[in-house]
Amino acid sequence: MESKRLVGKNVIMGFQSKTFVKFQVVAFAGFFLGLRFIDYLVYDEQKYLEIREEMEDEYWAKHGEPSEIIPYQVPYFNPEKSD
Repeated sequence: MESKRLVGKNVIMGFQSKTFVKFQVVAFAGFFLGLRFIDYLVYDEQKYLEIREEMEDEYWAKHGEPSEIIPYQVPYFNPEKSD
């Protein structure tokens, strides 16, 4: 009894062709470079920091300051200012 193929031989061979692989690589590279370009045009560091601070303030307003862990500040090391 012969088994019937669900996918033809030509379809499988088409996915193995060099042209198809090149197309996939170029498409991925174009997508990635497009994302990087849009990120370069749209991203604003100052606006990102402001939004992040607002989100932190909203979080602390909703959940309250931490009570179990006492935050501490690490002293800033500046080699030019030695004691």
